[in-house]
Amino acid sequence: MTGLISKRPYVGFATSILFGALGMLLIRIKPLPGQPADRVLWLFGVVGYFALFVALASLGNAVYAVWVNNSKKNRK
Repeated sequence: MTGLISKRPYVGFATSILFGALGMLLIRIKPLPGQPADRVLWLFGVVGYFALFVALASLGNAVYAVWVNNSKKNRK
């Protein structure tokens, strides 16, 4: 994934948006009122925070790829 993002930074930006939205949705899942809390519900939070971490990492990689590409153009 890192190689793809370094060649095409827009893929990193799109990935960060998608995984960020997915992470936010998974974190906000709560049991319905009147329903007992499910034992597996905490897994949605773990997966949600992992998706947010992936979004942050891909965004950082895309920004770094753009920065390196611009600095190479300025040297020439």
